[in-house]
Amino acid sequence: MKKLFLYFTLIVSFVSYSQKTSHFLNKIDKTTVKFDGIVSDEEISNAAEISLKYEISPSYNTEALRSTIAYVTYSETFLYVGIKAQRDKIISNIINRDDWAMYNGDAISIELDTYGDARNQIFLVANPSGSLLDAIRLDGRGYSGSDYNLKKKCKF
Repeated sequence: MKKLFLYFTLIVSFVSYSQKTSHFLNKIDKTTVKFDGIVSDEEISNAAEISLKYEISPSYNTEALRSTIAYVTYSETFLYVGIKAQRDKIISNIINRDDWAMYNGDAISIELDTYGDARNQIFLVANPSGSLLDAIRLDGRGYSGSDYNLKKKCKF
């Protein structure tokens, strides 16, 4: 009976555990962000902190070996995403816009599920050299590739 109770308790604890999937962002004055390649403590003091626990390269959806934290906030006109990635060596090439070869080096991708359906999203990618890739993924059609160009600024 004790084993059954212990087993039941473990199952209930695993089932009732959930990860935080929503983050509430604080609005900031855009003058607090300075694009100088350094994510300062002042800039991220009111930002939502998101620990990026998984990576897609060198293997898909495996636990990240090094710490990477995203800091997200917004102003009246912009969404700000700051990344602190702990790396010994950064691999970053200058790539033509919308070239999937960007994933041959270090890159950050952000997928915005603007419809809230977990199938369609706006896909934004940047690397430390300032190369950009943007696309729209539509369910059943894949990625739009270079047909879609979002007006965005990427500064490092």
